[in-house]
Amino acid sequence: MASAAGQSFAVAYQIIDDIADAESDLSHGQNNIIAVLLGQKLDYHESIKRARGLAQSNLLQACTHARWLPGGSGLGLVDLCQQLSDAASLSLSEEVQAA
Repeated sequence: MASAAGQSFAVAYQIIDDIADAESDLSHGQNNIIAVLLGQKLDYHESIKRARGLAQSNLLQACTHARWLPGGSGLGLVDLCQQLSDAASLSLSEEVQAA
């Protein structure tokens, strides 16, 4: 469970970083999630939207897994998920926010 929580958080973090760096990475020919989505024939706006959805989904998974860790040991990760969500202007469900 801890591994799944950490993995989902790491994926969400990388996607959010890729969104923030998208224009720079694309102009320098560097690969990131936006380039991959553009390769699937999505336009730039739709690629950003899809990436944001993937980030949000991974943050929700990370929070869900972290909440089930024994003795409240995952609550720090739940807090980090919320901070990353806030910084990226994503919204997590009220159920996860209450954890």
